[in-house]
Amino acid sequence: NPVIHRIHPSSGHAKGGYLIYVEGSRFFSFFNTIRCRFGTIGDDFGNFVNESFISCHTPPGKGTVYLQIAPNGVDYI
Repeated sequence: NPVIHRIHPSSGHAKGGYLIYVEGSRFFSFFNTIRCRFGTIGDDFGNFVNESFISCHTPPGKGTVYLQIAPNGVDYI
């Protein structure tokens, strides 16, 4: 199963639109439906970079939120 190790950068601007990288392991290129979810804000597509990185764009919003990734587009970790 894919595993998240860390997120770069760990914070951003409230207006959103920033590119972040999720560092982990076992991200596979056949997962072409990667999804990123920031707290309760809707899902957005992520991008496969390599087996150790996924990129996501941040949505607008304030406060601390949890990031979840669905490497297969369905099951969030």
